[in-house]
Amino acid sequence: MTATPLRMVCFPHAGAGMMTYYPWRSALAGRIEVRVVESPGRVGRPDDPPAGTVAELLSIVEQRAQPLLHPPYVLYGHSLGALLAFETARRLSAQGRAPALLVVSGRNAPTVPAAIAEIHKLPDEQFLQAVDQLDSSMPGLRSQPELAQLFLPTLRSDLTLAETYDYHDGPPLSCPILSIQGEDDPVVSRPGVAAWAAHTTGRCTFRWMPGEHLFHLAGGAGFLTQLSELMREALSSPA
Repeated sequence: MTATPLRMVCFPHAGAGMMTYYPWRSALAGRIEVRVVESPGRVGRPDDPPAGTVAELLSIVEQRAQPLLHPPYVLYGHSLGALLAFETARRLSAQGRAPALLVVSGRNAPTVPAAIAEIHKLPDEQFLQAVDQLDSSMPGLRSQPELAQLFLPTLRSDLTLAETYDYHDGPPLSCPILSIQGEDDPVVSRPGVAAWAAHTTGRCTFRWMPGEHLFHLAGGAGFLTQLSELMREALSSPA
């Protein structure tokens, strides 16, 4: 009898949507079933107005995540997505529907600000330059003017929410947390990442991988293989 693949519900980083994770579906097929929560204004939801606050965005993504939550499930989020995954896990835990595992990347713990200065208020050219500097291994938006103009409003809106997020005290999660970070990611810091441990009563596992802010995309199939293995280890390890 074939085991049912573990379901992973993904919350994309700023400016990204479900298209970003399409390659993951085929690469992880048979091991992990990938589903993506689409935020407003993406390719799949082009007519939706962007959320004005983190609370508003959370209400939207939680509602859209509900049909995807077939237990046991894992929540995964990168950067802004890590915050959304974390806050969604808190809400679901309060409802008695906690995830089996929370996986976060590209983000310090929610109580710790990013390791770089805020960029959401910068003029367009400086803003795009700052975004490009987050990961030199990926094609920059400034070298693709038409694409930059297409993504600029959504990207700025998302980064505004990420940079103005205000953490509110609450009980820690009971599920384990797996934190996977890029060794050269300018957004995170070692102390900031270590602070994720305070947000669960379960086990918190830390892994650092080569790469900058978008290491989870730049790493390709190699990253996905490691992600799959680390998730299985985190789920099977005692608290």
